[in-house]
Amino acid sequence: MIFTWHHTVRFSEVDPAGILFFSRVAEHCHAAYEALVAEAGLSIPAYFGGSSWKAPIVRWEVDYRAPCRLGERLAITVTSLERGRSSLTLLFEVQGPDGTLRSRAKMIAVFVEGEPLTAIAVPDEVAAAFDRLVGDR
Repeated sequence: MIFTWHHTVRFSEVDPAGILFFSRVAEHCHAAYEALVAEAGLSIPAYFGGSSWKAPIVRWEVDYRAPCRLGERLAITVTSLERGRSSLTLLFEVQGPDGTLRSRAKMIAVFVEGEPLTAIAVPDEVAAAFDRLVGDR
């Protein structure tokens, strides 16, 4: 476990049956990713658009195990952070308030710059920040 972010399922996020709409799982995992960036000591505005480089997400996978329901407090945990030459892969687990696994997700972001966009090495400050964060856990 590297980092955990919590979220309470709101009325605006559920379908008529009171179950979290499926695409919200990726949204909540991304919120955990944003919180992880801040926890690593990186600037949110710079990381998500204020630098010469960008890190667009090129892949999302979500496996649904059990529904999340209105009012439940979810724990979204980053369980793995792997850094490639130009990519960052995060694995997430979403757990309900009783600790049951609700979803697993995988996100891959690739660092790019220029026009046309060209893959670059993970910026040194990003690599160092995530290495410190993972090393501290």
